[in-house]
Amino acid sequence: MNRRWTPATALSLHAALTSCAERLTARGMPTGYYTVPDWDGYAPATGSASDVYCLDVALVPALRRPGHTLHALFQVFVPAQPNLGVFVLYDRRDSDGHPYQDPHWPRYSVRSDHTVAFSVLPEFDTVLAPLDPTGRGHSQRVDIWHGHANLPDHFAAPVTATTLLRNFRRRSQHAIIWVDYRVPAAELITRLTQAIIRAPHVHLIPRTGTPSGIRMPIRAADDTIVALANFSDALDDGIACALRYLRTGSDRDGQ
Repeated sequence: MNRRWTPATALSLHAALTSCAERLTARGMPTGYYTVPDWDGYAPATGSASDVYCLDVALVPALRRPGHTLHALFQVFVPAQPNLGVFVLYDRRDSDGHPYQDPHWPRYSVRSDHTVAFSVLPEFDTVLAPLDPTGRGHSQRVDIWHGHANLPDHFAAPVTATTLLRNFRRRSQHAIIWVDYRVPAAELITRLTQAIIRAPHVHLIPRTGTPSGIRMPIRAADDTIVALANFSDALDDGIACALRYLRTGSDRDGQ
């Protein structure tokens, strides 16, 4: 065990993630749980290596990419803030478990959006809140939105956005933090929805031209660890924003 995680926190996190993986698998979404020791891929945002706790959820066959499956990856990586998680969707090659490294992918569908919004993300949130070191039951998730939605999904997007924007506080989140996306239409839909329902604390940080050094570990089919990368520094900014919320209860920079 990496000394940066206390034994009690590590045990609690292990139990929470194991239980979450079992629930998602029982609902027809095969979920792998694993720990990557002493991973330095988050050091650009955190300043040091640490053990990274991971859930990798198989969702549906990847759109327009035969031989791949759409996966949801969730990771906890800051020992001082075990109630912080990062989430991303990616296309995973069925033959060897390697991620497809392109920020233009994956492609989203109404089915995948519904599964993520109503089944996967609520489960992830149940993991984080009980681990709040202050005991207040708060948590924060940073969501990376690479890829594009297909045409029918654009029509369903307002419903999904409304659900997420209305429910994040009920699920213990301080804020919505969505980063590294490339689709102006998605941001427009979200901001219009935010204005209509008057949702506070929404941080939309689009992809920039500056690469990030962050690398997310993924366990391949042969149990080796490969990295999902190709992020911009929007991800670094999103993690910094999340840490401010968890440490102070607000974003001191405001938005």
